[in-house]
Amino acid sequence: MGKFDVFPDHPIFKGVKKIYLKEISTLKLSGSAKPVLTDKGDVIMASSKLGKGFVFAVGDPWLYNEYIDH
Repeated sequence: MGKFDVFPDHPIFKGVKKIYLKEISTLKLSGSAKPVLTDKGDVIMASSKLGKGFVFAVGDPWLYNEYIDH
């Protein structure tokens, strides 16, 4: 539970072998948000462009930079 080691082809996961999410809250998307990582139909991570920026959302405050180091 909470371990992910199969990722879609997305720049966020470049070089990432596995991540652990301690407290998962699934996301409900709207607007221009797109799912980045899903599990059994649940959206775990999502992204969206906002103006000139990029928004990355994950429903777990324990996603450390040691897992996604870029």
